[in-house]
Amino acid sequence: MNRSDAPSLDRRIDSGGVEVVTDPPPERVGNHVAGDRRGGAGVDIAVGCDASVGAVVARRGLASRSRGNGPVEDALGVGVELDRDPVAAAVVVDAGGGSLGAPPLLHDESGDILVHGHDRSGSLMSASTAVDVAGRSRPCRRRDRPPSAPRKEFTPAGRRAGMSLRVTFLGTGGAVPTTERAPSALFVNREGDRLLFDCGEGTQRGMMRFGTGFGIDHLFVSHLHGDHVLGIPGLVQTLGFNDRTEPLTIHCPPKTDGDLRDLVHAVGHDPAFPVRIEPVAPDEVALDADGYAVRAFETEHRTKSQGYVLQEDDRPGRFDRPKAEELGVPVGPKFGRLHAGESVEAEDGTVVEPDQVVGPPRPGRKLVYTADTRPRERSVEVARDADLLVHDATFADDMADRARDTAHSTGREAGSIAARANAARLALVHISSRYAADASPIRRDARDEFDGECILPDDGTLIEVPFPDAGE
Repeated sequence: MNRSDAPSLDRRIDSGGVEVVTDPPPERVGNHVAGDRRGGAGVDIAVGCDASVGAVVARRGLASRSRGNGPVEDALGVGVELDRDPVAAAVVVDAGGGSLGAPPLLHDESGDILVHGHDRSGSLMSASTAVDVAGRSRPCRRRDRPPSAPRKEFTPAGRRAGMSLRVTFLGTGGAVPTTERAPSALFVNREGDRLLFDCGEGTQRGMMRFGTGFGIDHLFVSHLHGDHVLGIPGLVQTLGFNDRTEPLTIHCPPKTDGDLRDLVHAVGHDPAFPVRIEPVAPDEVALDADGYAVRAFETEHRTKSQGYVLQEDDRPGRFDRPKAEELGVPVGPKFGRLHAGESVEAEDGTVVEPDQVVGPPRPGRKLVYTADTRPRERSVEVARDADLLVHDATFADDMADRARDTAHSTGREAGSIAARANAARLALVHISSRYAADASPIRRDARDEFDGECILPDDGTLIEVPFPDAGE
């Protein structure tokens, strides 16, 4: 397609620095762009999809393969969010339908990540230009992912753009690392809030390898065994080398803050930024954030230990647009005000209340991380209806005695906890090095007990956690 075929755009749209074409051309809506092409799967797709990686972003916000057999990667499309409303051209929609502020593979010649899509005047930029944080146009290039790093895997979440909850497994191994599995570390990105659960040796290298970045806001420590904390001194020093000034808060079990403070100051190092170490007791809230909270719960290990549960607030119920229109509410901002719980005036002057057009509240998501533990009744209670349970599964069932002696769990025991808790998904972690060649027996044992989705993640596996009602 020639540029003359797309008169509504100043320049072509690209995705992640890769120039693409659309047929028929996209529509301009102010400074917004809406996708308008038929994909190979027969669905409307967003402008900017990079078919070379074998995926497109459906107009309804779900990932759909167009060709190729590789996993879907992020930063693929531009232009359409879940409810078919156009979004700004600078917003990139990933394969799960979530919006990204900037394509993670778009860099200038010095390697700095740039914002891509349009400049401050609203003009669309070409595939070879981008805008830095100061609004200056700068040349850019696509930097390929290192060949040693596996591609990220997305699960379509069926959620509005921007409502993401992503879990990256940085370390899935046990106390002894292997060439394939690093010690414990779990990175969670909840709508831009970046949380790290445990920080074993090599965590910062996993952050680089798997593209999470170093910008964590909070670190949650489960216990003070080396395979869960020895990555902290190096990470803190690297953050200082990167000119970090924002405080880092480390949450930990009671009476472990002194040892953690010594670890942060290992070899006489004084951090270049504030490091706050805050003990939190089981059943107390470690972090009370906007829209969610992280709470500690007691686990059973050979030392003082605890797990953490991330629980989102309830969301507003579904908005009944036909009912609102029937009641005379004009299409526009009043819809949003009603959905937010505010009464509005209809065109005939009558007052429309939110409960007339908004359904009952919908639950948020729940993520549970047990770290090292024996199976416990408390874990079942905390993980009730969890969307993702990340549970210790150090051994297969034939090593049940060893699991008991070392205060760990088997895959079968983890599966039983997930089944009794009615969890939607189970991820098995802390895999012993004795299973370096084949860890499938652990998952097989877990599946004997749990008929939900059972995952044996590798280092670098990325899971998108959907809302409980995503399929409705």
